[in-house]
Amino acid sequence: MSTQKALYLLEPKGQYAVQERDIQEPGPGEVLVEIHATALNPSTGRFRYSTCSSRTTLPFSVQTPQASLRRSVRE
Repeated sequence: MSTQKALYLLEPKGQYAVQERDIQEPGPGEVLVEIHATALNPSTGRFRYSTCSSRTTLPFSVQTPQASLRRSVRE
């Protein structure tokens, strides 16, 4: 199985960390994309300081704006 790097919040109000995660094959009706560029949105970056971060199940994988290409589609 292939892996990718992902940005995680590991503890409430803690530092973000880059970690490897498995890339799952797409299921029925899903699309797999290859990320070519990504950035941390400032409002997402401030999430770790909010009270929401203490109520979120951790580790939390941060979702960010991306530039991507479709890799595979499963009908």
